[in-house]
Amino acid sequence: MLPTGIPTGTTPAPTIPVTGDQAAREAAVRPIVQREAAARGLPVDLVMAVIAQESAFDPKAVSPTGAQGLMQLMPGTVADINLRAPNGVHVGDPFDPAQNVLGGAWYLAWVHQQVPLASVAAGDDWKFALGGYNGGIGRVQGAITQTRQGAGRVTWDDVAPLLPAETQRYVPQVLARRSRYL
Repeated sequence: MLPTGIPTGTTPAPTIPVTGDQAAREAAVRPIVQREAAARGLPVDLVMAVIAQESAFDPKAVSPTGAQGLMQLMPGTVADINLRAPNGVHVGDPFDPAQNVLGGAWYLAWVHQQVPLASVAAGDDWKFALGGYNGGIGRVQGAITQTRQGAGRVTWDDVAPLLPAETQRYVPQVLARRSRYL
């Protein structure tokens, strides 16, 4: 079953400062993350760490590849979210913090559900989900299949060398940021 959405309600999202103190940006984003993470069963600290890694809490961030907003959603990913996600989950403006976190959290939960838990080592599921969020879940699933070849469960360290260098760096960088947001 796909993660369900909750209506964002009529409460306007807090204004997220684009410049200045990162702590102020983090504080403004945290209530949005808490709501969306709770709705999808995601660890708040993990979503905060993803945002820190992806955009440094800049809601107007745009990557050289075209990823947008706090959780750096690619336009194709936004289209996929809008197609797959249930009512109440829609990203019309990826630069709107509430919409971006709504879509990004839904997508991270969906990617996590695509990790073949019976094939991966216990405790590595979020590493695989982060790898899928960054480098594509299909690529991660293919690397798991290639690494397993009938063997038991594989670890992230078994699979990571088959993934792009960016993804190999991304996963430990996000995990290292988590403790800041506990």
